[in-house]
Amino acid sequence: MITSGGQEIKFVSASTGGVGFGTLRPVAAAPCSTATLSGNAYGYSSHGLVGAGPGNGYPRVGGFIPFTDAGQITFAADGSVSGTDNQNFGGVVTPGLPIAGTYTVNSDCTGSTTMTIAGVDQSWNLVILQGAEQINFLATPSGVVWGGTLTKE
Repeated sequence: MITSGGQEIKFVSASTGGVGFGTLRPVAAAPCSTATLSGNAYGYSSHGLVGAGPGNGYPRVGGFIPFTDAGQITFAADGSVSGTDNQNFGGVVTPGLPIAGTYTVNSDCTGSTTMTIAGVDQSWNLVILQGAEQINFLATPSGVVWGGTLTKE
């Protein structure tokens, strides 16, 4: 389904052993650089699953701990990121967790960030969408299934 005057395509794909769905949006016009995100703040909410060792007491789904979070992240001109995250990890809510780290932007409008959220190391791969109004992210640490969209504030 083409929506938003051709700016989005909503899709569903079903095949033996799998179902996929999502939204396609135009990527930002290349070339991108750190300046593409510099000074911008983004809000987000996401959910996913985290693999965890035994004995932590969190409820699990297929061996993973479910989580959801919402927060705000700001990209500075010097290549740093900062913000605040609010998490529900296996039913335990923790608000106001600090975010600090760095980011890079490639000329093809992809990039990455390495940061800590409440002292826990995180890495995200980024795709900057048209006008830098949104950024899709995918967490890259092993044992984590987490992705979402940052929306410009």
